[in-house]
Amino acid sequence: MIAVERRPWDIHTHSVQDLFHSIDVIRKSTGIDFQDVYNIMLRCGWTLGTAQLVPVMHAAIRLFHSAEVRILERHWAASRPDMVVSLIPHYNRAFKQGARPGVARNPAGYHPDRYCRLPTPLLDRAAGTVT
Repeated sequence: MIAVERRPWDIHTHSVQDLFHSIDVIRKSTGIDFQDVYNIMLRCGWTLGTAQLVPVMHAAIRLFHSAEVRILERHWAASRPDMVVSLIPHYNRAFKQGARPGVARNPAGYHPDRYCRLPTPLLDRAAGTVT
């Protein structure tokens, strides 16, 4: 849509999995990326237990929240985006805190001008999974 409307924006996507690679304890202990565990379970039809897995995933995300925020602050200080758009609801809090202005820990003193998140139903509709 951006290209169709000929917007003067330079868009870059970043993988949360790649950004958080250094703090992925599941990958370190099993060789499988944290975010891939759930997708592998669904792909293989192992849906029994997925409801119990989500609270464990949320607990792990909360446990590493401070490290996530530090990683995001450093990443955005290096890449200097004008805006950060979160497409992953599980990490919205870290994305928002990592992008907020005035955080003294950021060594470069840089923060994106804007942060926004897209509600999950909008993302599902765009992917064609919601009618």
